[in-house]
Amino acid sequence: MTITLHPWNTSDKPALMSLCNAVDRTFLSDRLPYPYTEADADWWLGMVAEKDGKDGIWRSVWADGELVGSISVERKAEVDKAVGEIGYMILTAYWAQGIGTEAVRQICRIAFQELELDRITGQVFPENVASVRVLEKNGFLQEEKNVEKVIKSGMARDVKLYRKDRPVSAFTHHYIEAGDGFPLILLHGNGEELGYFEHQMQPLAEHFRVIALDTRGHGKSPRGEAPFSIRQFADDLLVFMDRHRIQKAHLLGFSDGGNIAMVFALTHPDRVGKLILNGANLDASGVKRSVQIPIEVGYRIARLFARKSPEAKRNAEMLGLMVNDPNVRPEELSHIQAPTLVIAGTKDMIKESHTRLIARSIPEAQIVLLEGDHFVASKHPREFNEAVIRFLAD
Repeated sequence: MTITLHPWNTSDKPALMSLCNAVDRTFLSDRLPYPYTEADADWWLGMVAEKDGKDGIWRSVWADGELVGSISVERKAEVDKAVGEIGYMILTAYWAQGIGTEAVRQICRIAFQELELDRITGQVFPENVASVRVLEKNGFLQEEKNVEKVIKSGMARDVKLYRKDRPVSAFTHHYIEAGDGFPLILLHGNGEELGYFEHQMQPLAEHFRVIALDTRGHGKSPRGEAPFSIRQFADDLLVFMDRHRIQKAHLLGFSDGGNIAMVFALTHPDRVGKLILNGANLDASGVKRSVQIPIEVGYRIARLFARKSPEAKRNAEMLGLMVNDPNVRPEELSHIQAPTLVIAGTKDMIKESHTRLIARSIPEAQIVLLEGDHFVASKHPREFNEAVIRFLAD
């Protein structure tokens, strides 16, 4: 299941009203009106449009392309502007599926970065065991005492207080850069390293500030302790951009790097200028079976020996990216806002029908098929670079 968060906008009013009138209110405070009217929706959407990114972060929660909830972190300006308070609601039919846990993970990451918070707090009714687990899985710690401050059915109720402090990331990318101008970040594929783009660095640096990264656990970048997944790599990219004060960049991703760029564009649309997906795929079904079957067999074998051999564990993680990730549904791609170019080889390991599906699912995306296999950027750099520069300069 793919969980994504998206900013609210006025076109979401019917979905917002439906959500707020259908959600289970057992563990919600009296702040949420019932019945939830059109006037309530108009006021709330107007407030969010005015304050999002300044006084809070408000997002809709989507699971496999379906809107299933709402989540927010609101700055507690009256107490401490460096502290935010989290709140969320998920439709009952989607409980106990890990959606709340993933939504909280994503909103905390966004809020810490965009609001520059030092801490996020949460209030939970003691009997709401599920939400307690969601917060604890995301590293929230319970405060020493409860406080009566939440109004429920007209009465002050005890709540458990939780807090999560800003994480300090020890992970840093190995990277190289060249050129000046608007940033263009290059993301290599599975098992590769930034040297894959040796034929792109200088030609593209004549037009842009080109930055090539080694993904976590690849090249000279450390593995670290975080999960080894496409979504974690997208999180790492956000940290890199924030650390280097890059507010927005073009992204060019090859293979798994394209998958990272695709997920990043879905979760952080305001941080992407233009998007180039080279040999990307939505899931394992997009890979030709003659290529995918050996990968899946190798993955099963590596998993069997992963506990006994560090090398087998590394192989299992690498192959697992091509078996379990990125699992993005075609309809989710409609949320990509960046102008997009989809590139693949005419003899690519990604099915041409799958490449065309990706291009067709992204609003107004362009598609270019170059003579060659999966590695067209490396084997046919002149044609590849011309297509990239033409698109970025358009």
